[in-house]
Amino acid sequence: MRSGGREKRCAERFGDLDVLFSAAAASPWDTTATMADSGSLRLLTPGSPADRGSQPYRTHMTAVVEAGRLEAVGPHRLPPRG
Repeated sequence: MRSGGREKRCAERFGDLDVLFSAAAASPWDTTATMADSGSLRLLTPGSPADRGSQPYRTHMTAVVEAGRLEAVGPHRLPPRG
């Protein structure tokens, strides 16, 4: 997904969601899109555990959901391949 306007495009397309996890990409990100109805959409991409692209390290992400609510998000760096 292109980075310019990402939040706006996601809010327009997936405005009925609270959280959107996108497929792995080389660059991890965690951001929030503000929607016209004053709601918000949390946008998460874990990065990539396999190919880091231009990133200095490989990553993955964990999320904790309790009672239908996103309680915690944790990005994690993976150790260098040895």
